[in-house]
Amino acid sequence: MKKKTLLLLVPKLWLGGQERVAAKTAELLRNNCQVTLVVFDGADAVYHPDCEIIDLKIPVQDGTLHKIVNVFRRVRSMKRLRRERHADYVYSFGTTANLVNALSRGVGQTVIGLRGFLSVAAMGRADRYVFSHSDKIVACAEAMADAIRHAYPQHREKVCCQYNPVDVEMICQNGREPIDDYAFSAHTVISHGRLDSVKNWPRLIKAFSLVRAKLTDAQLVIIGEGSEREALERLIDGLGLRDSVRLIGFRANPFAYLAKASLFVLPSYFEGFPNALVEGMVFLPVVSADCKSGPREILSTGPVDRVAQGYEIADYGVLVQPASDRAFHTELTRDDEILAEAMLRVLEDPALSARLKAAARRRAEDFSCESYRAHLMKLLEEPVKGSCE
Repeated sequence: MKKKTLLLLVPKLWLGGQERVAAKTAELLRNNCQVTLVVFDGADAVYHPDCEIIDLKIPVQDGTLHKIVNVFRRVRSMKRLRRERHADYVYSFGTTANLVNALSRGVGQTVIGLRGFLSVAAMGRADRYVFSHSDKIVACAEAMADAIRHAYPQHREKVCCQYNPVDVEMICQNGREPIDDYAFSAHTVISHGRLDSVKNWPRLIKAFSLVRAKLTDAQLVIIGEGSEREALERLIDGLGLRDSVRLIGFRANPFAYLAKASLFVLPSYFEGFPNALVEGMVFLPVVSADCKSGPREILSTGPVDRVAQGYEIADYGVLVQPASDRAFHTELTRDDEILAEAMLRVLEDPALSARLKAAARRRAEDFSCESYRAHLMKLLEEPVKGSCE
């Protein structure tokens, strides 16, 4: 039986969750489909999946006119590829790829993937067009899917949830690699992700200053790069944490660092399905902000129960109330104190830490690559519901 043709569309293969998921999807589905990964700009690729990759060589450009021209060039290229490859499915990842996917529709199903709750909250005219000209709308968390169904009831039959894949076996294997550029203490807090505003690194750094005041050997390691590095460096200096907080930049193998830490913390304002959180759960107990999408579905099976202290010890980790602001000033807020209290609760209680670590590992197994592959193939093969305009 001839394999169906699947085109995966993503802006780049550089750093980021959606890029990692697109690359992993290509590898996981290559035995089920004839997979081609299409990127707008293949320069500086970090992920190199074992499949055909087509680089459109249409990078981001500044200026409104250039952006409009880029969209039309990308759409023209995708229309041609859909025809030439006789595409059965075209699955896009992220806002810009989704727009091109919808504008180029014609041959094959148009399947759009929404990656973060911020994109849901900020939806406008372009998103309404994309929804109207798609066959399936794939959210990476149930909270996102529910929000879309509520905001756009006319498209509710198109909406479904597909959690991101987590390759636990690969993560464990990479976690065994030695590292020689950092010495971990008995109380090392770690996190990783882009250094940008939605991740709310200031809250983690300020909360850590309170942890450090009580546990003098405590360290904080943040893996990742981004536009906020300089501002975060100034905050670290302003809090007098230069000796205990390290921004170590991008690491090709972050898992070697995660495996040697004591606690993983996710301070984000917004998430879709936080890959970094589940990757941390493979090795560590976790504390996470209870932001609008993702962490609660991953860490809790019950109702919200933060009690008086502003955090709750859930089934698979600790959830803290979301932050009410994001500021680089050194003044501490109640939000920072709550996060610090939750971190200390785990770091100072070996029995609780061990219990949450074991529970987190069990939960991480629920997002296996095989489960993702089977569910996504079922989703793609299901008949189209609803209608496109």
